[in-house]
Amino acid sequence: MTEVLLLRHAEPESAGLYIGRGSDPDLSPRGLRDAEDISSVILKEKPDRLYSSPLKRAGETIAPTARKSGLDVIVSEGLAEMDFGEWEGLGWKEIEKRDSEIWLSWLDNPWKIPPPGGETLKLLQERVIASLNDILRDFHGGKILIASHGGPIRSILGHVLFLEPSAFWSVGIDYACLCRFRRQPHGALELLQWNVPLV
Repeated sequence: MTEVLLLRHAEPESAGLYIGRGSDPDLSPRGLRDAEDISSVILKEKPDRLYSSPLKRAGETIAPTARKSGLDVIVSEGLAEMDFGEWEGLGWKEIEKRDSEIWLSWLDNPWKIPPPGGETLKLLQERVIASLNDILRDFHGGKILIASHGGPIRSILGHVLFLEPSAFWSVGIDYACLCRFRRQPHGALELLQWNVPLV
């Protein structure tokens, strides 16, 4: 039976701002320390494969685990964070002041309304689930670790649990935390653990 471990990256530089697919900061000093600590916990899980978003903050989070385990990290482009378009690198107060009407509409219905120049939650979920299905299609049995971001992990949780899009903001996914799924024989994913802190 296949287990899927979803790991949100450790704390990045610019934490607290809207940093999505169009932003690629490194981990903060704290994030780098946490990535080392995380690796000791993950190695006890004995993952068979490591996957990562193409963004540096995810890659840097999983790098110590890859180095210590000898496993290669397989990069999946579809696991990148949501594209926030013109809101990349901004804080919510600045966004609310600058684009108040669009901001409120987006909070109310991110499934259909994108940030200016960005992507909708629907598009995010479609590309993330397509990437996850590709991974699961190529792997049977054992344990997979995927380093990604809050948006993609929320999208997977929403897909697995059949959550309404309005529940997207209600799902807490903290830095350096893990969600665990088990793949059933018929292919569906079963949630076993959610938002487990590793540091």
